[in-house]
Amino acid sequence: MEMNPEIETLLNKATAKLKAKCDEPVVLKINHQVAVGIISQLQLAFRHPANVGLTREMTERLVRDWIEQLDPEHTEVYQLLMMGFDEKFDRAAEPAAEEDLNWDRALAHFRRVRQQYQELNGKPGVNTALALEYVFRPLSERYHRGERSPELFKEMMAVE
Repeated sequence: MEMNPEIETLLNKATAKLKAKCDEPVVLKINHQVAVGIISQLQLAFRHPANVGLTREMTERLVRDWIEQLDPEHTEVYQLLMMGFDEKFDRAAEPAAEEDLNWDRALAHFRRVRQQYQELNGKPGVNTALALEYVFRPLSERYHRGERSPELFKEMMAVE
């Protein structure tokens, strides 16, 4: 497959700049809740059968380092986070009965999180426009068209 010349130029320039800084540390300032969320998402990504190679190995080392930093004493927090590497501890989400879906709660949660994204957008180093456009807008449109499916409820409650 032939690559678009503009994309190829962009890729080459970006790769050269990243290689020039590959040994410089990147400092992330995130709270524990965000760290645990990222760890959990990456542990799930590690299960994908095509997720192999050097990048996966580097990412898993990073995740294990973060877990160690979050709980160097290896208490229950460490044990729980390490369980995320073992699929035998996975729990399937129980589908809610339609009568159990609290749409007022889902809408309040959705609006609160969307407002946080809107307030962050445009701040230095922050761009939430993609999330607002490709996550929040479609969910909002489905809700306002009258959809009240268990899937929509779950998706609205899952935004973070």
